[in-house]
Amino acid sequence: MIWSAALAPAILLTLASSVEHVGAALDLILDDCVDADRQEVVRLVEIELGGVAESAAAESAAAESVRRLSITCTGEPDVVKVADPSRPEQSARLVDLRALGAAERKARARELALVIREVLDTPRPPLPAPVKAPPLAPAASKKRPRASAEVSLLAGAEKYSAGYAQLGPSLALRLTPLSRLVLELRVGARFAPQLRAAAGDVSAHGFIGSLGVGLNLLPTEASASLVLVGRVESNWIFIQGSSYNTDSVGQSANGFALIGSIASSASLALSPRLRIALEPALLVPIRGLVIDDRGRAVSSIAGIGAGTSLGLSLEL
Repeated sequence: MIWSAALAPAILLTLASSVEHVGAALDLILDDCVDADRQEVVRLVEIELGGVAESAAAESAAAESVRRLSITCTGEPDVVKVADPSRPEQSARLVDLRALGAAERKARARELALVIREVLDTPRPPLPAPVKAPPLAPAASKKRPRASAEVSLLAGAEKYSAGYAQLGPSLALRLTPLSRLVLELRVGARFAPQLRAAAGDVSAHGFIGSLGVGLNLLPTEASASLVLVGRVESNWIFIQGSSYNTDSVGQSANGFALIGSIASSASLALSPRLRIALEPALLVPIRGLVIDDRGRAVSSIAGIGAGTSLGLSLEL
């Protein structure tokens, strides 16, 4: 049971004269089985510590500073244990009261008071140093190795300073054998707006194919990419004339042009594998093509050209 001021004159003690315990209080917890004069135990503890007894109510505001000692029985008769419940392993003391005899209850109280003083005088182990939380790991980088291959479906258009223009779909395959090296194969179809000639109209359509080598400027960026590409592109053009004169028939012809180009291919991620791609390009005809009607030029792939492509890319 816990002895309070109502049952004994000094169970909660203010330790005023002991430097180690100044400002603290002592709360003794004595089991009913302990055969000792409890009043004498309290009185002797006061003497040992030079303290002044106060009531529990007077010290309730400072309850967080109370030192508690428990005096409990063990499995052997008249062998008791004195311990600080807050540190039982370091403070526990066994007191054998059998040698003092049951009649000498005051002598038992004196022995207990001495052991209590010894336990209180035992230095408390230093508090462990606060464990510093490990620094937060940096947020996971959004960078990751780019896929080694991707396929793109693009809509493209080209226009040359000599007048010829065409547009159509393309399919591109890109391989990345090294982190920055890009190899590209592109094929597509092209259709030209109808051309006006002196004796009728001229229509043209064809196919394109190109090989390219590029430099990936953002090889590990997951959300965007930028590739500078140089290409050699072949244009196969099929030309069909349509005469205004119902008595005559328009002629057909085929042509071939070879184009060199430099392009800046940029893309932004829509999902982990899907991207939207935009590519402006500068076109320089290596071998041009002239479309004529009866010796008069109607249009031609010549001069400087500009091209653009827009589409979706899927990483494989």
